[in-house]
Amino acid sequence: MKRYLVDLFDAEAIWHKLPLVVEKLGILGQPQYWQPDIRKKWLKSRG
Repeated sequence: MKRYLVDLFDAEAIWHKLPLVVEKLGILGQPQYWQPDIRKKWLKSRG
């Protein structure tokens, strides 16, 4: 079975780019802002 194992993606490269992905997600990358009332307040602060 071991001979059939393959890497489907480069995990190290993904972890390296994770901060960029979270930054691009904006509010979705910040769970503390997911509640509707907090989300509205956050959106108002962004203009």
